Amino acid sequence: MAQNYKKTEYRKWSKESMAAAMEDVMKGMGCTEAAEIHEVPLSTLKYRIKKAEKEGLFFAQKKRNCWSKEKMAAAIEDVMKGMGCTEAAETHEVPLSTLKYRIKNAEREGLSPPQKKRNCWSEESMAAAIEDVNKGKMNIPKAAAFYKVPYGTLYDKIKEAEREGLSPLEAASKKLRSTTFLEAQEEELVQHILLFKKSLFGLTSTDIQKLIFEFAEKNNILHMFNKEKEKAGRQWLYSFLSRHKQLSQKNFEETSPASAKGFKRTAVQFQSFFDLLESLYNKYHFSCNEIYIVNETGIIIVPNKSSKVLALRRGKQDSLSSSEEVLVTAETCMNAAGDYMPTMFIFPRKKVDLDLISNAPRDSFAVYHESGLIQKVSFIAWFKKFIEFSCPQPKKPVLLLLDGHASHTKSVKFIKLAQENNVIILSFPPHCIHWLQPLDVSFIPALMTYYKEEVQEWLTDHPGQHVTICKVAELYGKAFFRAAERQTAIDGFKKSGIYPLNKNVLADLNVPSKTTEKPMQQEIQDDETQSVISGNNKIHPSTSTMSSIPIPSQEETNIQKRNKEKEKTANLTSSPYKKQKMEFATRKRKLEIESPKVKKLNKKKKQKDSSSSD
Repeated sequence: MAQNYKKTEYRKWSKESMAAAMEDVMKGMGCTEAAEIHEVPLSTLKYRIKKAEKEGLFFAQKKRNCWSKEKMAAAIEDVMKGMGCTEAAETHEVPLSTLKYRIKNAEREGLSPPQKKRNCWSEESMAAAIEDVNKGKMNIPKAAAFYKVPYGTLYDKIKEAEREGLSPLEAASKKLRSTTFLEAQEEELVQHILLFKKSLFGLTSTDIQKLIFEFAEKNNILHMFNKEKEKAGRQWLYSFLSRHKQLSQKNFEETSPASAKGFKRTAVQFQSFFDLLESLYNKYHFSCNEIYIVNETGIIIVPNKSSKVLALRRGKQDSLSSSEEVLVTAETCMNAAGDYMPTMFIFPRKKVDLDLISNAPRDSFAVYHESGLIQKVSFIAWFKKFIEFSCPQPKKPVLLLLDGHASHTKSVKFIKLAQENNVIILSFPPHCIHWLQPLDVSFIPALMTYYKEEVQEWLTDHPGQHVTICKVAELYGKAFFRAAERQTAIDGFKKSGIYPLNKNVLADLNVPSKTTEKPMQQEIQDDETQSVISGNNKIHPSTSTMSSIPIPSQEETNIQKRNKEKEKTANLTSSPYKKQKMEFATRKRKLEIESPKVKKLNKKKKQKDSSSSD
């Protein structure tokens, strides 16, 4: 049996109402306003108007600027006092869009921006809205509009009442909840987080959330953190960061354990380096174009990390042609004025191969060693080129800063050559190059970025081919010319505190650690004076509530290394240092000469003992 369905009445308006609405629109009334007054569908009214326009009927344009300047000024004044833009536009009968535009112009002209009123709703209205939503009489948007309360606040209050089992009156209360920690405790947390950072133990957001929970638990502080996950909420973390603007999330650079351990030593190493540098400045009065820095850079033919490329979302990971991994060393040098010396390449070859440097930058040169690393002989070859480039004079020597590599500090020939040619050599403290070396601070990161881009561009332009060692000098040269800007070198020397001299540039980064509690002495020797600078770094007991959460530290190992001389900052061209190295070289040659004789005598003694026993 067929079921009779009730027909929907589509047209609930009369033709007279539609005609009156269209007539009002022709007089300048808005479509929405006319549809509401005459109770006709807005979409039907718009359709009828468009149809009438196509048939050639004339419709009057809506009147513009039908408001007075006095009303607009009064509306702007009310908004400046804290009234909402919509409310002010309705009260003074001015267009909302025009009011907002005028307010923006007023802000650009220097007028104080409007201060929005907060908590301008009553607790009774909020409670009534929560009650109606809970009973199902209204949804949240309708209740917010009916009781004139903020939609977001009403939504949060309803969720809070459901979560904590509060009544509408309790949930509608404007009483602000007190923070979990006192202001002094939060400041202590900030200092502890910064102490982790200075100790090279970076904390992620999750680590901080767990640290906050542990801090509250160990100090018996009432909190509402998640006890199952044992960490503070993400919303609390965001509020904490907003209250303490000095904290921000950053990406940490990877640092080797030896460098981290060396950097966490006391201020003695840095102080001794800068004291010695200051004494050289006072003695020789170096200008910016007489202070040079040199460092080795390892170049892998195809970098481990490449730039991101655009690809199809959710598709298979795209590949790029790779090449053999061969290490080539580049010796880079620049001065504090922003001048760069031509690069020396060290190729992993036993014999000379001119094809490797055929497309290299102008005036660059190459040496060859099977390891591809810097050696004493190759460094002396570079140093001779450096003397030609820097042109030191007896009355105008130059200063060369370098690391404490064995090819630099343990070469008597290099030290003699520096003294004969008026070059003052100063070595950095061990494991501190990543902070004190201007090349590592500013130039090398930019150079490696550009080299990756050049390699990737070459692989894209030559599909199916591989980057060989013959292309290294050419690609490196292109990256070098992009990175070798004068300002980059100046900024590197400035950030490291070398020129202009800034002895306090690393003062806030010297953090005590368990591996550096012992006093440490450092000798600084010169031609005329010989002084000893010693430091003592003591950790005082703390009564802080953060003492229950110690900072991780590396325990001192008792591994004894055989006859290995410790590196230290020193003036390599000073007479005592040269004398020490020459004595060491003489002792070594003597042992090399005597060792075959000793072996021969021992062999004869063993033969005599064996013959006598027979």
